[in-house]
Amino acid sequence: MSDDIITRLALIALQLNRIVPIFQIAFGTVGNIMNILIFTRRSHPNNPSFQIFFLVITCAFPPIPMGVFGALAIFNVKRLRKQASPQNNDA
Repeated sequence: MSDDIITRLALIALQLNRIVPIFQIAFGTVGNIMNILIFTRRSHPNNPSFQIFFLVITCAFPPIPMGVFGALAIFNVKRLRKQASPQNNDA
């Protein structure tokens, strides 16, 4: 029974690792674009705090896809290694 639960949890983790990064890219990119659009409006005063926050948002934009694609690449490499390695239980 416990092996069945472990197998199911591993399968759930595998499926989540495939699906969740897609939503992270989508929502992260859309959220950052919306923040950039909001903070580039002329209605905001030329306050240094707004300028610093805009700079931080702009600098945080590239790591979202890079981090998620990096995690997907690492996950894919681990999966390919597991498939390529022979299951030798004799040794």
